[in-house]
Amino acid sequence: MPVTWQQAVRTTSALLAPRRPTSPSNDALAKISEQAARLLTDLVAFVDMHCGNVAHLYRTDGNSSEVEELYLVFHRHLTTSSATFVNLHVFSPHAITSTIKKVVPHPPTRLSMRAPVAVPINPGL
Repeated sequence: MPVTWQQAVRTTSALLAPRRPTSPSNDALAKISEQAARLLTDLVAFVDMHCGNVAHLYRTDGNSSEVEELYLVFHRHLTTSSATFVNLHVFSPHAITSTIKKVVPHPPTRLSMRAPVAVPINPGL
């Protein structure tokens, strides 16, 4: 089952939720920064707003050079608190979703609406 933008946003929200106590099994999970969560949400929101008619968004990989370029832009923006993506229209929809998958490398196959699930995030974010 492909990952939807709603699942990615729920996953990001679950990682930022301070209410849940940390269990010993989650100690090894890398923490995502607030800036990384905001940038990830920007990517997901763009896909939701502009790429709804593209088939197999999260199943089809984007052009590797576009994905790498967008991934580097994502990491560059992590150092600037007010940075946002200026022109995502220059990237293909599949490159954007491939970048999202690269930031969240192992999304769960199914998320429950009632129980947030923490997923590992690439270290360094």
